[in-house]
Amino acid sequence: MKMNFGFIEVNLTHLKTLRLHPLWTSDMEKMDVFWHSKQCEYADQYGGDIVTFTVFLKPEGKKLVKAEEQCFQAENIQLKKRAEYWHAVAV
Repeated sequence: MKMNFGFIEVNLTHLKTLRLHPLWTSDMEKMDVFWHSKQCEYADQYGGDIVTFTVFLKPEGKKLVKAEEQCFQAENIQLKKRAEYWHAVAV
């Protein structure tokens, strides 16, 4: 299914690397990574695509009182591998 926006599931290995960043805080652990098609450097985004991206804390997120209401914004999103779906056909 073609998509225009959503949230990215961060690979556990990369999440561990993010935790080592000097600016990382425990509040960031619960933050989602939001993406929009305008940040994608490839056409036609589908659920399950494997991508690489950079993140930054959305400026408006800093104005929020609760850390759980903040999110990371994905940028420079590049396709690494298309999602693979298997379809069964009854005969």
